Amino acid sequence: NSLNIHAEILLKEADDQTGGDQVLDRDRVRRAAEVILEETARLTDIVNGFIEAARPQPPQLERKALNRIIEDLIRVFAQECEQEGIELKSELDPDLPPMDLDAHLMFQALRNLIRNAIEAHRLWEGDEDGATRRNKDDKPPMIIVRTKLGDDYVAVEIADNGPGIEEENIDKIFEPYYTTKFNGTGLGLMVVYRVIIQHQGSIHVDSKPGVGTRFVISLPLAERPLRLLDRPAPMEGRSPDSKD
Repeated sequence: NSLNIHAEILLKEADDQTGGDQVLDRDRVRRAAEVILEETARLTDIVNGFIEAARPQPPQLERKALNRIIEDLIRVFAQECEQEGIELKSELDPDLPPMDLDAHLMFQALRNLIRNAIEAHRLWEGDEDGATRRNKDDKPPMIIVRTKLGDDYVAVEIADNGPGIEEENIDKIFEPYYTTKFNGTGLGLMVVYRVIIQHQGSIHVDSKPGVGTRFVISLPLAERPLRLLDRPAPMEGRSPDSKD
């Protein structure tokens, strides 16, 4: 409906110009074109979501830097978050080694989680329920992406201080087609779960209404790097030839 209405607006403006008596309403034309582009992009996301859900691709694993994928994501969302008044931060462990990843699938999964966090903040700001709506005393909207090297895994955390998820909904969020959003398809988190499982990982969510949500992903290491503190201490007081 939105596409049709705004296409008709453009057509009417074009017809009015044909008569030569009307002055082009540039603001009206620009806004109609912007809405068409926005709605087309939204429809593209929906269609892609259904395609990805219906035709899952096996991961093509290569040694990739996970931190670099996240840095690319931060750049993708930086301008949108700035416009929405959301602080987007990253705290990345510099000791992460290259991992066996499908960079495209992992980018998509983490993108879905950040997108959900942005939409949660947007939903909260538009909520008319005074009991849950953000007020001036609350902390500013924030999304944090963290990575941390574990013993044989890497942890990825995406946390927000948005409205949170009701306890009765947490067990359902990875189910296909389950959504609490008016325009949601219920496929985004399903795709996230599938991608993480395909990488032999796991995903856990902690959420509290009115406080925020935290997704924690664990991904296995291809090989454990040797940190500086892991190296054996030098044998003081012995010569290289010592047999003791």
